[in-house]
Amino acid sequence: DTGAWPEHPSYVDHGNLPAPPPKADGTPRTCDFGDNPLTPAADVFECNHKLISGQPFLDAYNAQVTDPPEVYPDSARDSNGHGTHTSTTAAGGPVASANPLGVDRGPIHGIAPGAHLAVYKVCGALGCFESDSVAAVGQAILDGVRSINFSISGGTNPFADPVELAFLDAYASGVHVSASAGNEGPGAGTVNHNGPWVHTVAASTQRREFQSTLTLTGSGGATQTLTGASITQGAGPAPVVLASSLSGYNVQCLVPAPAGAFTGKIVACQRGTNARVEKGFNVREGGAVGMVLYNVPGQADVETDNHWLPTVHLNGDQGEVLTAFLAAHPTVTAQFTAGQKVQGRGDVMADFSSRGPGSDWLKPDITAPGVQILAGHTPTPESVLEGPPGELFQAIAGTSMSSPHIAGSAALLFALHPDWSPGQVKSALMTTAKTAGVVKEDGTTPADPFDFGSGRVNLNVAGNPGLTFDESAGDYAAAAVDVLGRGDLNLPSVNAPVMPGRLTTSRVAENVTNSTLRYRVTTEAPAGTEITVTPSSFTLAPGARVRLRIRISAPTAPVDQQFFGRINLDRRGGSDLHLPVAFNRAQGQVSLNQTCDPTTIPLETGRSTCEVTIQNNSLQDTSVVSRSRLTSNLRLTAVNG
Repeated sequence: DTGAWPEHPSYVDHGNLPAPPPKADGTPRTCDFGDNPLTPAADVFECNHKLISGQPFLDAYNAQVTDPPEVYPDSARDSNGHGTHTSTTAAGGPVASANPLGVDRGPIHGIAPGAHLAVYKVCGALGCFESDSVAAVGQAILDGVRSINFSISGGTNPFADPVELAFLDAYASGVHVSASAGNEGPGAGTVNHNGPWVHTVAASTQRREFQSTLTLTGSGGATQTLTGASITQGAGPAPVVLASSLSGYNVQCLVPAPAGAFTGKIVACQRGTNARVEKGFNVREGGAVGMVLYNVPGQADVETDNHWLPTVHLNGDQGEVLTAFLAAHPTVTAQFTAGQKVQGRGDVMADFSSRGPGSDWLKPDITAPGVQILAGHTPTPESVLEGPPGELFQAIAGTSMSSPHIAGSAALLFALHPDWSPGQVKSALMTTAKTAGVVKEDGTTPADPFDFGSGRVNLNVAGNPGLTFDESAGDYAAAAVDVLGRGDLNLPSVNAPVMPGRLTTSRVAENVTNSTLRYRVTTEAPAGTEITVTPSSFTLAPGARVRLRIRISAPTAPVDQQFFGRINLDRRGGSDLHLPVAFNRAQGQVSLNQTCDPTTIPLETGRSTCEVTIQNNSLQDTSVVSRSRLTSNLRLTAVNG
């Protein structure tokens, strides 16, 4: 990521953690965060039992990006805040009081507060280079890391992406990799990190929100009350104006306003084009005392950024009410409260969260909280986009914020089950995920596997799944050329992006408990389709395995339509599991047709000639294996072709 601010209170060694384990090669761990630039003394940071190492991997970045140069080019120190936020979300230690923008928001800690933390800085202000990321992954493997978080996009073509292939090396070394699905949603086919060995994470809401109430008072005494998101102080009462009320100034507040242009006013800026935080900086330059940031119609998600001035963020519906009220009244006064912690609605998919389908495997794999996530920040931000300097906390949104929830969850599962593989950890988190009540961004429509994979992570039950599904790194590597076999990889999900009418595959489950387990298998499938699994029930001794044979059938379903189903494994006296199923009835590049003439024949003496036609509709040579089966009542007399 972008590094870490090592003096952050989330990295404090409270004396209750063991010493980090030695590296396999016996060499010391690298601790390169450099000197603290905020103090006059020479006080180079020394790693501890919490933050055990930090190393920059910026060779390509520093060679290629010189304007602007990286603020901390030779250390793992963070000048952006992204890396500090993600690492403290995954494994930050307990902090008694998080106080973004001077407001006490109470205690916080990361998902795995007792985990050791190693930081690898691979990104600068203008992005990240693949070669730097690959080098960092290699070092993480050598350092004995068990769970990697990668809140960076990429990996859409996993067998051609060097970073995704480095993650396959990590998987082979026993390392779980969690990666962000991307923020290009909600359109279909926008998901990143399609490698089946990577745990790809979507973003959804949590139950805690920071909320502000905006009150508008128009000429003649008319009032309007709106609700938005905020983590800042409040503002007003003060005159409120649209940014476009200033002659020649853009409604989206794209450039710094002239000095004095908005003195003493609250300015309404439309979301879009430039960064949200930059808009507030721009109107503050013109003397504004507050900002109302409003979405365009249809845009639902609202954020709680560290703004340069008091700000409330309205969704698209509330934004329409705001602009209509301002248009209806010549003069309007506004005031809004400081953001307050309230009980919000969890399990709503974030509008921005990237959606499937991905490639040959069902993606994303899972969702986790990724909206208004309160965690660490750097006090020395590199630009106005990261908000005012001096702040150690921020509450921001993105799949970058949801991914470390899964990385921290993986660390907890490895602590419970140190002998598990990364595939088993991924399986436990996916098969126990929550699906009931998880909805799309509209807040009403049930979410589907292309939104959330297997569902929202549920750590209450993930530690004791009973069964796990695992796959080897060797089989993943072989799938680079074995295209037809990709659907048979032993994943805790089933995906058939092209299914002419019927598909058979299988999955192998292992009992990872010390008890005999009994399961009943049920399925859910859309009307006109069918999912069957054999055996329909089974009993497994400790350490035993069972092969589940899966058949998906949709011979009369509409063509080129996406369907979703589910396989349920109901455990007697324990946690139930499920596997999401996705299939698209479509003709593949190779078509097959069979005709027989005549179609009926007399018993004993009859004869029929059947013709099987296989056609390659692609522009490339294709290998095809064709098998024709006869019932025991028929006898094959000759074959030609």
